[in-house]
Amino acid sequence: MVFFLLLIQLILISKTLQFEHFGGFAEVCSDKLRCNIKKSLRCGIYDTCECIENQIYIATHEGCLPEPHSTNSWQCTIDSQCHRSQLGILSYCYQKHCTCLQEINHGDSIRDVIRFGNNCYLVKDYRESCTIDAECDSLRNFKCIGSGSKQCDCDEETHWYHYDPSTDTHDCHNRNLPLPCKQDEECKEILGNLVTCDSKTKICKCWDTIGDGYEETGMVNGRCHYRRNLGSECSQDEECVMGGGSGTFCNLAQNICQQRSISSCAIALNTAALATIFILFSTIPNLHFRLLY
Repeated sequence: MVFFLLLIQLILISKTLQFEHFGGFAEVCSDKLRCNIKKSLRCGIYDTCECIENQIYIATHEGCLPEPHSTNSWQCTIDSQCHRSQLGILSYCYQKHCTCLQEINHGDSIRDVIRFGNNCYLVKDYRESCTIDAECDSLRNFKCIGSGSKQCDCDEETHWYHYDPSTDTHDCHNRNLPLPCKQDEECKEILGNLVTCDSKTKICKCWDTIGDGYEETGMVNGRCHYRRNLGSECSQDEECVMGGGSGTFCNLAQNICQQRSISSCAIALNTAALATIFILFSTIPNLHFRLLY
């Protein structure tokens, strides 16, 4: 009789366990409604099932798996773990460790993927949006520049933008190095109209293209200009700087190169100094009055 009672109890217990529900991720839980510990879930502070510490929920796995990061050598078992890690969607699980993809299809082209710090980045092209320099193609000297919305472009202070129509490629050329060319248009796009592509050296050089070399030219601020001396007719300050140095400018009222007036500068400085002294002395009585009272 006792044997039969024990058997009935065992059957009832097994039936209870068979139909007991263990909560899944984000489901409500309590002391009675437990979470599925086999899926590495626990009941969180908001009474919903969440992953145990240092684990992340993977929907395709319907449970939690360890989060890959630098302290555990980016260990993984499936790609989805890597996608949820700091490395991001451009990573995958290779030989049980997360790593960045080598390349991906991006529109009509194949783009390289690089790793910088603990992030994977898509290599961007000319004038595409970016967040850091590493995203831009360093082989072509692009940098991530701009205020607000940044993009891969040339640093105009150190590089020229250069486009090669024969290969349909963009790059940034160091201003301190000769600019290679194949035709005049490449040079004009960067240095202005007073330039030609030397047929022998295949290097851009300033040249009087209008007068067929009659007038002397040179480069100022990254552009080719005519050289104008003091008193000569001009149209831009750079022309006067070519002939007379940085202290000259083009007086547009007369279209003549002139020397900047030193006396005018001195007068301006003296006026500013006198104004400052006047302001200082005018405040002293007020300060003295406040100290007395």
